[in-house]
Amino acid sequence: MVNVSLLPFKKQLKKVLEGLKNTMETKPQRLNKFVCANCINPKSLKKLFTKGTDNGKCDYCKETKRIIPLDKLTEKICIVLEEFRKELYANIKVNSDSEAYPIYFKDILSEKNLTSNPQLLNDVSDSIICPSYYSLYTPEEISNGNMLSTHQKLSSGYSFFEELTKKEMRFFFMENDDCYLCSYTCKNFLKEISKHIKTKLVVELPKGTKLYRARVDKSFHTKLGELCSPPSEKAISNRMSPTGISMFYCSEDQETAISETTYESDKTPKISIAEFILKENLTIIDLTNLPSEKEDFFSLEKNEINFLKDFVKNITSPIEKDGKEHIEYIPSQIVTEYFRYILKTKENKKINGIAYPSSKNKKKCYVLFYSHEDFKKEQIPFEGILLHQPVSKLKGFLPKPEKAVSLEDMTNHL
Repeated sequence: MVNVSLLPFKKQLKKVLEGLKNTMETKPQRLNKFVCANCINPKSLKKLFTKGTDNGKCDYCKETKRIIPLDKLTEKICIVLEEFRKELYANIKVNSDSEAYPIYFKDILSEKNLTSNPQLLNDVSDSIICPSYYSLYTPEEISNGNMLSTHQKLSSGYSFFEELTKKEMRFFFMENDDCYLCSYTCKNFLKEISKHIKTKLVVELPKGTKLYRARVDKSFHTKLGELCSPPSEKAISNRMSPTGISMFYCSEDQETAISETTYESDKTPKISIAEFILKENLTIIDLTNLPSEKEDFFSLEKNEINFLKDFVKNITSPIEKDGKEHIEYIPSQIVTEYFRYILKTKENKKINGIAYPSSKNKKKCYVLFYSHEDFKKEQIPFEGILLHQPVSKLKGFLPKPEKAVSLEDMTNHL
């Protein structure tokens, strides 16, 4: 460990770098020891002990259990600590007044409850080859992306993609140069985010799920064919679809369907609602149920999860209806189209839709990739369609519910 006092950055930088060079050139202490899962606390690190792991004597608790070499544990911890160091650096502005603050990894590992065994804590700390300081890099070195964590790279990639598609390029952005911060082109960024989406957020929407769709107009709609996806010539710009592209927007309950459809400017709206029941499973991307590993310091997935949370918040935030909303929708529309036509599941299945949190009440909404033409051709996965009364606060707005209507009867109204 290089010991330095907190002196002005310029005066101390050379000394720190020289000390780090010596530290990094010195081979880490390699201990021919083995550790078991019971001696470490974080759940994410316990995943290292797979079924194929050998049984043997743990050098720390002295019991015979499933064990791994200490080096394997230390290798994973070093990767985690380097990500942590990069996240810390994001909050440090390097200038003439900056100071070099040491990071004592042993203290961090103790604070993050790596283990209750003092000897194991010492052995892991002695084996770490990560740099001990984080305020070491100039702005020029930061600009090449080397000091960005996974979370920061993905966030920078999305910001670059968002600005480019909203303000510069709409149709040939896939061939653009890469982001100067994160080295992602838009094409590579979409591939990268798809990789994380595919492994964490693809789910099956089961047969029998009830979905609700509302429509606001000057008069009530009593024909179910009038509540399906709109014809292309009437499809307006929406959060996930541009003008002219027909998709099926719906919600998990009637109240959310109504809130997503009505606005404060609507005067005494006449709201029609239909219930659609799935007759088969659909493969969707669920942006409403992100995995929760944020609190596990040692999980490498937490950076991707934190980015996905930022991404979902970004594309589902309320957007003011001021005539310019079609510009704000562009990034999420492009991402949706990429998911629809390019992304495939591990089983090579196509994506049928996306679930996302309502910008009004955070309940679940869906955009399913079924157009008006799909309804006309009866190429839709719905059955048992009913016309419903709205929620209690809007009773009286609709005529009485119709009886169950078959798909054939519904298509007669298209």
